[in-house]
Amino acid sequence: MEPETWNLITSLEANILSLLKQRDDLQQKVSLLAQENSRLREEMMRTHHELVNLRQEHNRLRMAHAMVADTTERELAKRQLTRMIHTVDKAIENLKAFE
Repeated sequence: MEPETWNLITSLEANILSLLKQRDDLQQKVSLLAQENSRLREEMMRTHHELVNLRQEHNRLRMAHAMVADTTERELAKRQLTRMIHTVDKAIENLKAFE
């Protein structure tokens, strides 16, 4: 075999080995990326479920707050109304006293 042909075959063999190594490296990288993708997908699902739960809790707390606020406002209005009635009663008593 001629040296030039031998050099071409040797170079071709080296290129083939290099390409096979690159293919193996890329296959390993694809496998690692697939694992990472799976892990991130699971994390995203957990985070999504947590978000749904937090939104539900937020809605429950907002309703509870609204009910407490309504109760507080009702109690405040009741106290103010009681004071007004008491004031009117005193005014009526004072008017009766002047008769």
